[in-house]
Amino acid sequence: MATLRANLTDNLIKTHASAEVNRFRDPRYPLILKMHASLQVGSWYIVDFKADKWHKFGTWPVFNCQKALALVPDLLVKHALDKPLLVSRFETLGQLLTWYLERELSNKSISKKRRINIESSVSKHLIPLVGHCDLMSFNNFVCENELIWPLQNAYQLSTVRQHFQLLKRSLSQAQKSQLTEFNPLSDTTFKTFIPTKIEPKKSKLSIKNEPELACDLLNPTSAPYMLCWFMLLHATRIGETRQLRWDHIDTLNKRMTLPADITKTKEHVIELSDYAFDQLITWHKQQAKYSRSAYIFPAKTRGPINENEANKYVQQVSNGKYTAHDLRKFCRGRWLDLGVDSLIAELLLNHALTELQQTYIQTTGAIKKRESLTLWAQHLVDVKTAVEAETVARPYDFNAHA
Repeated sequence: MATLRANLTDNLIKTHASAEVNRFRDPRYPLILKMHASLQVGSWYIVDFKADKWHKFGTWPVFNCQKALALVPDLLVKHALDKPLLVSRFETLGQLLTWYLERELSNKSISKKRRINIESSVSKHLIPLVGHCDLMSFNNFVCENELIWPLQNAYQLSTVRQHFQLLKRSLSQAQKSQLTEFNPLSDTTFKTFIPTKIEPKKSKLSIKNEPELACDLLNPTSAPYMLCWFMLLHATRIGETRQLRWDHIDTLNKRMTLPADITKTKEHVIELSDYAFDQLITWHKQQAKYSRSAYIFPAKTRGPINENEANKYVQQVSNGKYTAHDLRKFCRGRWLDLGVDSLIAELLLNHALTELQQTYIQTTGAIKKRESLTLWAQHLVDVKTAVEAETVARPYDFNAHA
């Protein structure tokens, strides 16, 4: 095995790499490239010849000659200061992803549900598919063939994008934490692989479903119907709705405050309409006959119902025709139809607002939210009343068979 001494270029390496020449040394620096058995990939080393210590800092051709030579001065300074020369503390993506998963599982600034989703994505998808990949040789080509294409063959594009974005976040965080100086996906977006625009999933509910929803949900007599009733009236997410507590309600001001630790974004204040407040009192009296739980939707054991139970509630009520998120989308659309201000609708959904928007609604937000929810509740009551009084013309059914 011979070592070729020359001012290194990528063409020179490609031309001379062979079974006889598997090392290249640039005489200007203590820099050596050692080729792997395939001769298609090599490892870069800064070599301390006196101590006979080799310090790997990257992989060729991901780190081409230009990149490697540009790094040498900084690496030599680090060596002189006895600092580690590693460009990355991790050899493989699996090692980096394992570190990121451990970090996020102990991250108290994100919700429990978010931690569960991260654990599922990393352990069930990312590590099995790309965990074996060498970090320094990972690039767009490898990402597409090892991750994007296998996932898009099995899942919707929106799901594939979520896994890809989590991989990007893990690489970015490792770089911010100074555990690696190299992020192979720093300039890569999902459109790099799939330029098709991913349209948001449309709601399964529309205005034609409104009479049925009003009649089905406005007189809830069981926990499943009460859960759907609350989401129809207030467009809350299922994860926060299932965790509602009685002490979230301010009875004096008819206001419910959802703490940030059960919402997806921030603390959410719901200005209850008189109709909603009265219905909650009715439900509390009914529940008090057999339960003293602090939760509005208590589990058989301690605490609130879990996510699976909540989803089963919705499936039971809807017969599989819609989901909790469909109710949320339906509310947003109907509020617009009823003339609710778009900014107030965003507040009702607890979406993040810009600083300018927050300033605008500081003094009027609570009033407008209560007015809007009162309008919505009264509209649903009126729809139900009209249907039951048969004052609404029955629409022609094109699906009926003669």
